[in-house]
Amino acid sequence: MKNTVLAALAALALNNAAAKEREICVMQFNVWQEGTSVPGGFEAMADEIARQAPDIVTLSEVRNYHDTRFCDRIVEALAKRGLTYHSFYSTDTGLLSRTEITDSAVIFPYIDDHGTVHKLVTEIDGHRVAAYTAHLDYLDDTYYEVRGYDGNSWKEIDPITDHDELMRRNLLSQRDEAARLAAADIAREREAGSLIFLGGDLNEPSGLDWTEATASTADHRGVVIKWPTIEILHDAGLVDTYRAIYPDPVEYPGYTYPRQTKSYLSTVSHGPSRPTSATASTMCSTFPTRGCHSGRSTSSARSAILSAASGWLPTGVNATLSLPSMCGRAITAP
Repeated sequence: MKNTVLAALAALALNNAAAKEREICVMQFNVWQEGTSVPGGFEAMADEIARQAPDIVTLSEVRNYHDTRFCDRIVEALAKRGLTYHSFYSTDTGLLSRTEITDSAVIFPYIDDHGTVHKLVTEIDGHRVAAYTAHLDYLDDTYYEVRGYDGNSWKEIDPITDHDELMRRNLLSQRDEAARLAAADIAREREAGSLIFLGGDLNEPSGLDWTEATASTADHRGVVIKWPTIEILHDAGLVDTYRAIYPDPVEYPGYTYPRQTKSYLSTVSHGPSRPTSATASTMCSTFPTRGCHSGRSTSSARSAILSAASGWLPTGVNATLSLPSMCGRAITAP
């Protein structure tokens, strides 16, 4: 179990026939064991969601402790803050929507804590929207092993840098199986003309951050690798928004993880069109008990990498991203 708190907010500017601008905001939030890892965590989460008031929220680490229903609890907490959300029962991951949910599905089921993927379908201003939430297998996290930590126990080991061995060990997880099932369903939603978002804690880096240019940075130890889970989602038509706007991983590494934990945070993706301009900023402190990285880092203790949330946009739609929780980076595309 990794102590991660992820949050991402994606906003799409849609111009309708009347030339009015409409934002669709999607927030990804790893709720860190339903907020129980931080004093007052649940109320802080409700406050943050209410502050952002996103159209859709994708949640990771939904546990339904003590026979409760976390999504029902957070919907009730948001109602007390004057916001109406809809949801459905799920485990490990969850989804909230401000508009009525017309369909839902389990894409990758929860079995023995190897992750889940759930989907909802809703309609926003006449647009069919499919939103996926993913919290993928946390075991066999091979990118830890590059940095000298076992991918299951996180105990110190001799670093592993052989490409083929890293790929072999990484595929022992069930992340790629979950990603393939998500990709197959995404293909059906693309055929239906849906706006598509996938937000989550994927527990695996992006190859866009493990290139020749980054081989000597961030404890990569010379490794250049296309991690398979993100590649599967890229092949499904998803594009890493941060890398689309900031293609240089050396100039803009976008570290977004806590200093004191070996964990990683998310980015948001879209495709196939790319925003043409953007500005970036840092947002921190829904859970202010730890520090955060944004931009460059010189921490020798870091043992993490980012890439987790994805969304598909039709040509001509611009995107806005912010990560408003514990640590994050924000992108604004006009």
